[in-house]
Amino acid sequence: ASYRTGANQLHGRVARDSCDFSGDIDSYKIEYIRHLSKDAQLWVSYEALDNDALRAPPSSSGDSMSQFQLGARYDF
Repeated sequence: ASYRTGANQLHGRVARDSCDFSGDIDSYKIEYIRHLSKDAQLWVSYEALDNDALRAPPSSSGDSMSQFQLGARYDF
């Protein structure tokens, strides 16, 4: 879901990746975007991936993870 008023935008996402073989992953993300102009924006976001306790994929420890982002974008 996303809500924008003026130059401010709030975006959120909830997702579930369900797998019988390697377990489930729940993903949550909240993001604030400040539109400086038509071509420029700043954002800050936080995302959490909550793994199933029994999940142990070969490419990951199986632990839950989170990520914080701070960024700027300019389209030219």
